[in-house]
Amino acid sequence: MCRMLTDYFLKKRIRKLMGRDTVRSPHPVSWGEARSLLVLCDVEDRDAITECLTSSRGENKEVLFCLFIHGKRGNGTLSSADRDIPVYADSDLNLWGIPRKDILERISGIEADILINVSRNPVMCYIAARHPGRFKVGLKYPEMEEGYDVSLAITEREDACYLFERILFYLRSIRFK
Repeated sequence: MCRMLTDYFLKKRIRKLMGRDTVRSPHPVSWGEARSLLVLCDVEDRDAITECLTSSRGENKEVLFCLFIHGKRGNGTLSSADRDIPVYADSDLNLWGIPRKDILERISGIEADILINVSRNPVMCYIAARHPGRFKVGLKYPEMEEGYDVSLAITEREDACYLFERILFYLRSIRFK
């Protein structure tokens, strides 16, 4: 019951953020122009997504991950040398499922040419909605109907690597003038 209420209030905030078009105007960025990526995903999918990126034809892009972790801080999921930004479900979220202010400020301070969200978690959708990124790409489902500049409609429970490969395919195909 508590989780259902948390999701309700979090999704309500996401819809509210999606309605404020005055804060962020989309700026299309082609894959070739992009130098930095911010990837939002679950910690379990990080290695598969990293593999997809390393198999990219020698493209030199700075990649930073924001990882949702189902667990507590200090459980050995990340090493201290990682530049990734962890968001721990048990310690970094308030009662309503909203990340702490310091985490939101740290993520919002990251300048990324393209933000890619391959997480289905409402917390990551909230982070994507708050980020002032120039160009946002992600999965299309009810909470994020209008939140991305490019979205991939999902019908099945595909794995993150497959979805990320599809997103990369489309990003490489799109040309902006």
